[in-house]
Amino acid sequence: MTRVPANPQRRCVGCGRTAAKGDLLRLVALGGELVSDPAGQRPGRGAYVHRDPACYRVAARRRAFSSALRTRVNVADEHPNAF
Repeated sequence: MTRVPANPQRRCVGCGRTAAKGDLLRLVALGGELVSDPAGQRPGRGAYVHRDPACYRVAARRRAFSSALRTRVNVADEHPNAF
């Protein structure tokens, strides 16, 4: 039996849709600030959001980042530019 390579799926904290991990931007809390982690190498819990600024704004308005990261974070008004 051959193994099929896994295609990890993650849920966008903005719109709630599931997408391939590579299609989403990973954000982490670093010192109470929300920072992007495009390489996925930073330690700790990550929150995933589509690269669409609309998804980022929805997540920020709903305070979904603090909920997903399980810590209080300061969220910038604009989508991180580190794609």
